[in-house]
Amino acid sequence: MGIKKDKILTFFINMIKSVSGYYIMIITGLA
Repeated sequence: MGIKKDKILTFFINMIKSVSGYYIMIITGLA
């Protein structure tokens, strides 16, 4: 249970990082 929860948490963190990185590339590209 705890390991599965950690994997889900890591997945969400990686997803947020990739999404925020994608938006940063768009913003810097426009700016």
